[in-house]
Amino acid sequence: MNMKCQAFPGFEGMLLGLLAEGTTIQNLIDQAAQQLGNPILIADSRFRVLYMSQEQSLDIVLWNRARLEGYISDEVLQDIRQGRVVERLQRADDPVMAELPNGYHAVRCALRSRGAYRGFIGTYDYRTSFTEEMLRAFVSVGRAVSALAADDPSFAVTEESGYESLLYQLLCCGTIDRAAQVCRRFAPQDLGRRRLVCLSIPEDTGLPAERLKDLYHLQDPKVISTIYEGHLVLLAEQEKLKRAEGSARDSLRNFCGRHSLRAGISFELAESIYVPWAYRQALSCLSISKESWVFYEDVYLQDVRRHCTNQLPAGYFLHPVIRRIAAYDEIYHLDYLETLQEWLLHQGAIRETAEELGIHPNTLKHRLSMIESIAGTEIRRNAELLRQLQVSFLFISA
Repeated sequence: MNMKCQAFPGFEGMLLGLLAEGTTIQNLIDQAAQQLGNPILIADSRFRVLYMSQEQSLDIVLWNRARLEGYISDEVLQDIRQGRVVERLQRADDPVMAELPNGYHAVRCALRSRGAYRGFIGTYDYRTSFTEEMLRAFVSVGRAVSALAADDPSFAVTEESGYESLLYQLLCCGTIDRAAQVCRRFAPQDLGRRRLVCLSIPEDTGLPAERLKDLYHLQDPKVISTIYEGHLVLLAEQEKLKRAEGSARDSLRNFCGRHSLRAGISFELAESIYVPWAYRQALSCLSISKESWVFYEDVYLQDVRRHCTNQLPAGYFLHPVIRRIAAYDEIYHLDYLETLQEWLLHQGAIRETAEELGIHPNTLKHRLSMIESIAGTEIRRNAELLRQLQVSFLFISA
């Protein structure tokens, strides 16, 4: 920082003093923004907002949206890409000025850590017009922030591979709308048709999640994985996981067995934006089943029932036909309800249902006629009622 900022006496001395004190990035940009008279923002290489100077009564939509959403807005991102701002920042240390969609201007400087591009620091003429002295002072701020970025945990995720960074940030979103924003910032990267696997790590395993992640990478160097909420989360190709036998499937299962890990496996991802839902599906596998290896389709119906009954009691969803048959069974000590359920499970196949129940097919046909008589309506040719009864059986406790 050898530039002289004549219009800002003592500015470089302030920066050097803050660095010597071991200041935080947030404190540094707050102090710098106050001296320069304009707000300062720091974003990582995926346009995730890491820091913003604390501004009082700054009524600028783009600024407030970035604070609320935690990402550079889509309008600004489009301008950055059209102006090839990132490419220009990566090539040189000079600041890059660009007009914003709202008519104001931004000046951005590259942030580097250990020689790699980590994102940018930007200032915006929302309060006062830029001057040459102000821009020279701002370059000094960028260099000071770069010095702190190497040890700042907010930049840590950007050191992972692009795909691992994408996975982590999608997990942090929680909602599909936020995930769509993240995917736009990572385009054209895509996680592909994979399943999300959440590995539950017992407290007594003796190994931290980060160490387990490293161990699995030694076993499968191409795996996309990250640590989230204390779980080891990874993505595995759909076909390799679903095969009855296969090196990828067996390798993962053996790894889980060696370290006493339980695996919850989501539905296949149709698009990257569904990672937040896939993570919840994997967690549902772990909470519903006590097995060590659980696919979401194996607990899907239990999960549907659980989420529905979180708001309303299970009895709310029982169809009147189910109630009538259950009451008849209780009075006459019969099992017509079981007969109906098995028939529905076997999709109306008479022979297969009869074999499952251990009765003659003609006996099953007689029972179905009795069930329709008790229900007071035709069931076998009523497609809509059949669908309703199938759903209703989900809410009958096993």
